[in-house]
Formats: sequence, structure tokens, C-alpha cells
Amino acid sequence: MWWFLFLAIFGLFCIVIQTNPILNCYLFPIKPDFTIPLTFYICLFQKPVQGCFLVMWLGFLMDLFSGGIMGIFLFLRLVLFCFVLILKKLLFLENKLLWVGVILLLFLLDSLLIHLLFGLMGKNWGTLVIILKTSVSQGFFTFLLSLLVFPFVNKFENAYKRTADKIGLWILIKK
Repeated sequence: MWWFLFLAIFGLFCIVIQTNPILNCYLFPIKPDFTIPLTFYICLFQKPVQGCFLVMWLGFLMDLFSGGIMGIFLFLRLVLFCFVLILKKLLFLENKLLWVGVILLLFLLDSLLIHLLFGLMGKNWGTLVIILKTSVSQGFFTFLLSLLVFPFVNKFENAYKRTADKIGLWILIKK
């Protein structure tokens, strides 16, 4: 339960960093999207139902903070979550090098879905070639940043599990 809450709060923190205009203008050359690697991380290391709720939370927060069309990021993150679940069953996703490819593929899929949704709504959002080039550079930059962030999440998870094991052992000894 605590790990679920930690990931929900960590997702909120990532979205605040992502949507903060000051950080985007001065610190990062490309606007990072931490929700896609976080969706991938949640899909790999959480149970499907818990992961689905966390991804829905991320999509809702993205819709809330972005000020765009309500529900579009919720839908896109759920589609990406289902896509990663399918890839998880088909591929052995333990290789970190494969993670780079999957995260870049998720960025491309996200951009393609946004382009198709705006195309269906009749809004011109630029050419697909420009969108896909930007998506690849954004995906690679975000993956590099996530290589710095997610090891801390893993360390926190390991510390949490050790503490939970000690508390569980203490409760068993006390009984």
C-alpha cells in the first residue's frame, strides 16, 4: 500500500516538474515527458490492476495540469499501458538496452496516436514527420533523464521492502 502511494506521489512530482514552465524554459533543452517512462516502469514492476490505477492517475493529472482536451492523456496512457502489458508477455523485458527501444517506441506511438486523434478532430497539428522527429529526440532525452531518476526509485523500493520485512518479522516474533 505504501509503495502504491509513493508511486502516486512520485507521479505527481514528475508531472509538476514536467508542466512547470520555468523548468522547461531554462533547464531542459527539450520538454521531458516523465509519464511515459513511469508508465513503463509501473507496468514492469506493479500488478496489472494497481498499475492500471496508477496510470489512470498519471493520465488524469496530465489532463488536469496540461489544460488541454480533458481525457486525451488518460486515454493515451491507458493505451500505452496495455501496449506494454502485451510487450511484457511477448518479450523478455529485463535488458536495459531493450528498455531504450521500448521507451522510444512508446514515445513514437504516443505521438502517432496524438496526431491521429487531432486528425480525426479536424485540427492540423503539424506534419507527421516533424512530430515523429521531435518525439524521438524527446524520448531519448527523457530516457537519459529517467536513467538518473529511476535508480533512486529502485533504491527507495529496496529500502521499503527491507523495512517492511523487518516490521513483518517483528510482528511475527511479538505474536
